[in-house]
Amino acid sequence: MVDNTDPVFGGETGYTTTETSGMVLDFSSSSDETAGIEGFELTIGDQTFSSENGEFELSWNNLMSGGITNDGEYTATLIITDNAGNQTSQSITLNVDNVPSEVSASLTGALSPLIFTSPVTVQRSASDINSYDLPLSISIELWNENMSGFTVLTTTDALTGTFTFDVGGYTDAENYYVKVVVNDGTDDANDDTEQFAIDNTAPQLS
Repeated sequence: MVDNTDPVFGGETGYTTTETSGMVLDFSSSSDETAGIEGFELTIGDQTFSSENGEFELSWNNLMSGGITNDGEYTATLIITDNAGNQTSQSITLNVDNVPSEVSASLTGALSPLIFTSPVTVQRSASDINSYDLPLSISIELWNENMSGFTVLTTTDALTGTFTFDVGGYTDAENYYVKVVVNDGTDDANDDTEQFAIDNTAPQLS
């Protein structure tokens, strides 16, 4: 039986890590129904790594040996070979993301910066400078007076928008904090913090 059919690539074509961290690439969903897959070779720069099952667990030293040294976008080449000698080539993008995402926050409420029993509205705006198509995770946190503890008010993946919460049940204090934290899917995180006061005590007649 003559087999001239190339293997079929399976897996992601882009991976992201941070500097000094390794990277795990998985192409095990590749297939060859006729002859079966013999092996995989991944070439980064002048370094080639081999795998029988399509999984590559690369350390930062492995990546550096292929010329990956700092923040940026790099291209690797994956060769899949079947048992009949047919081959498929696939370009793989390797991103090193050392730049934290950016986020800004602002508060609106009654007589800002003093907040009474009216709701507090948090306005957020976040972006990822490197734009590696990673989902940004945003959390909005309410911290207590001495920044020793906090409550997560909400989480979202929407880069811009508003969130409103009620402060009617909180103890009066001048130094509460709302912190908006954004993470781009790597170990990079950034935040913006706004201080505000809560005054739920009604005026007293003398």
